[in-house]
Amino acid sequence: MTGTVWWMWALAAVLLALGELAAPGAFYMLLLGFAAVIVAAAGGFGLLPGIVEQILLFTIVSAILLFFVRSVIAARLRPLGGAIISDPAGETVRAIGDIPAGERGQVLMRGTVWIARNVGEEPIQADADCRVLATEGIELRVRADGT
Repeated sequence: MTGTVWWMWALAAVLLALGELAAPGAFYMLLLGFAAVIVAAAGGFGLLPGIVEQILLFTIVSAILLFFVRSVIAARLRPLGGAIISDPAGETVRAIGDIPAGERGQVLMRGTVWIARNVGEEPIQADADCRVLATEGIELRVRADGT
């Protein structure tokens, strides 16, 4: 069995890389796949004949990659400024239906329907633009645009 274990590591590397493609973003599976490639190469060249040695090498290489390399990759791919702006205050959104003054309704923001409360004095008509003033929990505080 030890003579054929190296190709199992290679297969695991391919599956982990494909898994990263299916769920991108964290690089965990990609780095584990790279560790599996290293173990497959070492096993293929006969440097690690036993499964225990291969598992030990996989664990060590994975730990090194996950603790040191992942943070470097993530830092390089992070947007300039270091944070993603998620506060919608000031954005223009579109009312899905009529929203009377002081009442709740629904608005479309960034392609998603949100619950909004009209905190302005003017009612908001359906399909009208309105301005986000603030958020309270998952509810947007909006008013008619231009008021």
